[in-house]
Amino acid sequence: FILGNLSDRFGRKVFVNLGMACYFTFFVGMALVTNIQLAYGLAILAGIANSALDAGTYTTFIEMGGRQGSANVLLKAFMSAGEFLLP
Repeated sequence: FILGNLSDRFGRKVFVNLGMACYFTFFVGMALVTNIQLAYGLAILAGIANSALDAGTYTTFIEMGGRQGSANVLLKAFMSAGEFLLP
């Protein structure tokens, strides 16, 4: 909810880039971290990245698709399946 409102204010491209940067930090950090507290913080960062990408991409896909909600729901289902299979 918070990132969605912020993406409307500051632009969706900013939040897509923020999500990619957070995921990059998560993947690199998880390979190098040896502390459980830092690993937990990186997992929270991955959740923030997912929310930032959702806020930036789903609204863009709805605008591109001519407000076809069913296509957006199908896209969300495939993305959720990919996030589940490739954590």
